[in-house]
Amino acid sequence: MIGYRATGKSHVGRLVAEARRVPFIDTDRMVEAAIGTSISRYFADRGESAFRDREEEALRAFLHSEEARSGAVVATGGGIILNPRNVGAIRSAGVAVWLTASVETIRDRLKADPASDGSRPALTMRSVVEEVASVLAAREPLYRDAADVEISTDGRAPEDVAAAVVEWLDRVGSRVSAGR
Repeated sequence: MIGYRATGKSHVGRLVAEARRVPFIDTDRMVEAAIGTSISRYFADRGESAFRDREEEALRAFLHSEEARSGAVVATGGGIILNPRNVGAIRSAGVAVWLTASVETIRDRLKADPASDGSRPALTMRSVVEEVASVLAAREPLYRDAADVEISTDGRAPEDVAAAVVEWLDRVGSRVSAGR
């Protein structure tokens, strides 16, 4: 699962993993376990570059794990696609489902999540709406390039989105050809 923050990667990913009876992994939780603190705190203390290094390490650790070999569903951090090595690793491991949402939906979800401020670091010094709009615009081509499929989560229950993902996976198989 790839996509911007608050698009439903973790929630939908868990549901897809349950439906397919495979493990679920969240790279953000892997990073937090490795660093012993929240991503926001680490980001503030060590900076984005140090965090991105840890994010890459978590992805690599997952890809070499038993869970990866068992067809696990993995929810990645929103910025994982910033590193071309990560995109290559994701592509070689399986399929990338890009969950999308509008700026307004993302803003509303961030505001509704009381844990958001503590778990999601500010990426710019702008307001939430301005940050989401600018960062999302910059990342959209990267998500598009990395994705095998794009699924909107706007106005949809996580269960409906998960069903759409499972339906797509069943239709194309668990892996997409290297030719994309």
